[in-house]
Amino acid sequence: MIRPLLIAWLACLSLPAFSDDCYYYWVAQCIDVTDASQREFQQTVLISPAVNYLNSAEGQQCSEAVAQKQAPVNAELLQTFNQAASRGKACTQPITELQAKVYNQPGKASWHYQHSKKERPHKTVIMVSGTPVLK
Repeated sequence: MIRPLLIAWLACLSLPAFSDDCYYYWVAQCIDVTDASQREFQQTVLISPAVNYLNSAEGQQCSEAVAQKQAPVNAELLQTFNQAASRGKACTQPITELQAKVYNQPGKASWHYQHSKKERPHKTVIMVSGTPVLK
């Protein structure tokens, strides 16, 4: 009885590690406090045009995979986001760091993306076109 269980357990250990499906987008924000005493501010959100897909390497977490693939194009991304930021009133300082929002479930990624790009009275959203797709 123990022998078949032991064989099944060893077989499970020898299965290859599978890669993960990763979903990501880039977002940055700028805040302009118009009247601190009244807690009035203007938020500008810069967001990539869509949720993108990346298949991570075997055994690699999605956040690691996206960060690794983003590194070679990071300067281009920052330049693209800073060009778009110049169109917003709240972005007075250049964006110096950009991290992707990374998810391993498409539904979660889509929900957070839709929530981030929704405009509100004190929130302006700028879609940043020309962002690279990581491969």
